[in-house]
Amino acid sequence: MRSRPVGSKLVPRCSAVGLMIAWCGLATPAAGSYHIESLYSDLSGSAQNIELREDSVDGNITPLAGSIITVRHGDIVKHFVISTNPPAGFPAGGTLLVSTIDDLPPDYVMPALFLPTDGGTIDLDGQNPWTFGPLPTDGTTKLLRSGTTAPATVHSFASGGWVMYFEFTNVIEYYAPALDHYFMSGSQPDIDALESGRIPGWIETGYELGALAVPIPQFCCSTYGQIAVPVCRFYIPPPANSHFFSAFAEECDAIPSKFPSLVLETTSAFYVYLPNAETGECPYPFRPVYRVWNQHADTNHRFISDDLDLRQQMLDKGWAPEGRGPLGVAWCS
Repeated sequence: MRSRPVGSKLVPRCSAVGLMIAWCGLATPAAGSYHIESLYSDLSGSAQNIELREDSVDGNITPLAGSIITVRHGDIVKHFVISTNPPAGFPAGGTLLVSTIDDLPPDYVMPALFLPTDGGTIDLDGQNPWTFGPLPTDGTTKLLRSGTTAPATVHSFASGGWVMYFEFTNVIEYYAPALDHYFMSGSQPDIDALESGRIPGWIETGYELGALAVPIPQFCCSTYGQIAVPVCRFYIPPPANSHFFSAFAEECDAIPSKFPSLVLETTSAFYVYLPNAETGECPYPFRPVYRVWNQHADTNHRFISDDLDLRQQMLDKGWAPEGRGPLGVAWCS
């Protein structure tokens, strides 16, 4: 289970959990001496960055230890405490990287899912709050304080270099024992709500499906002449209270007329590659994702990444294969 931020509803005011603490009227050591310059997130919220710019006018580096980055999203409030001052040699006017990716290395490591990708307000020590809209989640773009976007290169003083992210995202699988239902998402708002318990009853299975955040053409499979295709996502109302995903355009297009009660949530939850329509074979180096259906009135599907043993276990429980080829391939991951 990945680490996640702690909301103010869950942590008593003036309590502490590691580096995540609630605001307790502490001094503001960095007030007015640093500003938040840019924000970055991938689609899942597992890779996120905050760039801080040092603003001193006299060339003296202002202490940063004890400063608190606060994010507000509706009634959810999250805090991250910066535990140390900038490292020796950090220059006046320089940038510091606060990131979820600890192997960059960044200057400070924050928990995954800290930034709400659908917009919120962020500040450092309560100063100069920035209310931002939805973050670009294509994996290659960051949001600047000006409201414009730029390539998602960031400079980590700790690493002494620039880092660029790519278009990959993680699609996380969850299971609700009380419902015997599976659900997956590559969207930060979904993942944050499930892992924080705001939507109760779901546990992470440990399965993650690789996907793309943008439809980059051909990629490594130019000999197949493919481009990544969007996966549509529909909500299935009660008695199912479930979701349906498909990478097949004809299937996505047919659902509104065939099953008018289903609600289209997005035409592009993430992007994947298609298998061969007849054989279900995936282009190298991608692997098949199998789709199985529980065949119940509370209809539910599970998507299994390249694991024939697990697929067989689901079939032994009465689930039926769906998709392309004899094994029922939903897409290629």
